[in-house]
Amino acid sequence: MKKLIVGMLVLMVSLSSANAEKPLKKNAEAVSKVEKVEVYYFHFSRRCVTCQAVEAESKKDLAVLYPALFKSGKVTFKSVNLDESDSKSIAKNATQKGSLC
Repeated sequence: MKKLIVGMLVLMVSLSSANAEKPLKKNAEAVSKVEKVEVYYFHFSRRCVTCQAVEAESKKDLAVLYPALFKSGKVTFKSVNLDESDSKSIAKNATQKGSLC
């Protein structure tokens, strides 16, 4: 399950960064119409260097792709450690809302 979530996040970031500039503008316009977009990076306490790099790059990509929205707080990035008891409710809410692919 962990690999699926991480894989989907990597795929989403890869696809969005591979798009041309015109679709990025369209994506930014669509995101700007929404009140808030929360991007979650789910992980466990024990992580490899690659997992840590995926987290860092994902956060950086959001800031580069949507700079104004990221600075204003309309797009946020949250790293969620699933080994912590309070994070399980975040993961459960995200799956119930259909936020995860």
